[in-house]
Amino acid sequence: MRISRFTLSLLIILLAGVGYLSFEILRPFLSSLVWAVLLAVILYPVYPIFHKYIQSSNLASLISVTRVLLMILGPLAYLLYLLLVEISSVSAYLQNTKFALFTAIPLFFTLNYQGPYCLFQREGLLRPSDASDE
Repeated sequence: MRISRFTLSLLIILLAGVGYLSFEILRPFLSSLVWAVLLAVILYPVYPIFHKYIQSSNLASLISVTRVLLMILGPLAYLLYLLLVEISSVSAYLQNTKFALFTAIPLFFTLNYQGPYCLFQREGLLRPSDASDE
């Protein structure tokens, strides 16, 4: 059976389009898939070591997964602790000093509020006749 050039080129174009659309669907998951493959390849040698000493494959899998989780979550917990210490020290610093962003907020609450157009009238942005048109 002979395939014409038109049919072959149409098949190649459709295959490329379906391949591109499949890639677009999988793109958000590619980084997770790559990390999963890398961790599986790097950490697989841990399982046979545990399986040699423990006859149950399920228990050896549980112990190796637990060990890997502790290896990953341990440093992350320490980094989270350091981040919280830094956030609390920055918060204490901002509360003890006059930070420029927070000086305008108490000033706004100490103003004598005389209606919605008071601030605009004082700055000259609104004429008194505009305020009375409401």
